[in-house]
Amino acid sequence: MCDKSFAAWVFVVASGLPSAAAWATCPTVPNGTFDSNGAGWSNYAIYDSFDGQPAGSLQVGPVGAGSCGDALSDCLPIAAGDDCLLTAEGFVHTAAPTDGWSYLDLFYYSDPGCSDFLSLSSSAALSSVTQGFWTAMTTGDSVAPATAQSMKIGYNVCSGSAPLTSNVDNIVLLPALIFEDGFESANTNQWSSTVSP
Repeated sequence: MCDKSFAAWVFVVASGLPSAAAWATCPTVPNGTFDSNGAGWSNYAIYDSFDGQPAGSLQVGPVGAGSCGDALSDCLPIAAGDDCLLTAEGFVHTAAPTDGWSYLDLFYYSDPGCSDFLSLSSSAALSSVTQGFWTAMTTGDSVAPATAQSMKIGYNVCSGSAPLTSNVDNIVLLPALIFEDGFESANTNQWSSTVSP
């Protein structure tokens, strides 16, 4: 026998989902998996054909003690209102100094070539205490400002008391999650209506 209250609840929730066109608006990151080279990316030390998820990643650094290096970066076109999350995997080798950080960043610019800076919109950090395995990094939800024409993806390494090197792999831009208001925040603000089962 069909539980009609449950069926109604599922229908109402499903009807609140946006269409694919409403959220699939983030640019594709070219060569973000570094399977064979680092083409298209600037400011990395070497292409590492061994380390990666799977093999193939970019090494950033070594960055001298007490400083931040020039961030690995790529510039992409963006449209105002595009709502994206930036994800990647970071890696710090065993026996590295433990007082440094790696940062995954999104920057917005008002020109097509990532020259006229608007804002640093979102960031994720990886402590060098985390060593010897690949760690997922995800920035917060980020909406491109009204005047944005380009975005820069950056992966930067900042050392502490000794030089630090970090690897990065699988850099991907994703549409903001349809469940981004969570229900973790204990509300249903993004939904048109709800019915208790």
